[in-house]
Amino acid sequence: MIAPPVAGDPMPEEITNNLLAIAAIGRRPVDIGAFRAFFADGDDDTLFSVAVPMHDSDDWSAELADLTRAAAARRRLLRIEFLEEQAPALAPILELAGFRCDSARPAMLLAAADLRVVAGTPPLRFVRIRAEDAPAIDAFQAVQEASFGPALADDVRGWRPILLDGLAAGSMVAALGLVDEQPVAAASLLIGGGAAELVGVGVRPEHRGRGLASALCYRLLADHFADSGTDGGSHVWLSADETARALYGRLGFRPVGTHVIFGVGRR
Repeated sequence: MIAPPVAGDPMPEEITNNLLAIAAIGRRPVDIGAFRAFFADGDDDTLFSVAVPMHDSDDWSAELADLTRAAAARRRLLRIEFLEEQAPALAPILELAGFRCDSARPAMLLAAADLRVVAGTPPLRFVRIRAEDAPAIDAFQAVQEASFGPALADDVRGWRPILLDGLAAGSMVAALGLVDEQPVAAASLLIGGGAAELVGVGVRPEHRGRGLASALCYRLLADHFADSGTDGGSHVWLSADETARALYGRLGFRPVGTHVIFGVGRR
């Protein structure tokens, strides 16, 4: 794996291992030079095929050319996802090659011992979703669609097969937060490689500002850490936008690097 730690912290390597483990859900892995690519069988959208650098390289231009040819041969569009500090020369090469930086956000890490209760969080009923519970999955995705907006509605719906596979395999955990028995908040964990990623956190717009995201995330994280038998280990990470950094900081997350995603656009 990529060796250099960020600021002396060994955990970013576990973040990369988690990225690799999660990318394998519902996809076929192929090692291509310094990259491990994961190709989806049934969709050419960049949401579904991904490449992660496995180690640094002295010639990213050549590595990227090989990766691009492999993706073209499979008629797939790729996104490339990694921690910028662990392959610092890659991002400029991607930009020169015409890849678009879709996201560059702080990667934040939480150790089990650092999880904190956020003062004043409201009560809500926690519902863990099972793969066979179609109505709960419908409700989960409806909350995400309402939270993320129309621009990402297709992505939410397209993610459903991977969500189902992950829930069934135990590599994903998803939960709903109910207020007055109405689903108003959603969050999930992607588990593997000795860590877990907190993703898909959303609250219906009319219920925002009440601390519901904090309450749901705390319960999801506490339950995860209590289950010592998972492959998620004792750390959870996330990629936070600027508006959410304070929320996650209150839960105990701390910045450890920069998580970047590059794409080539969608057909």
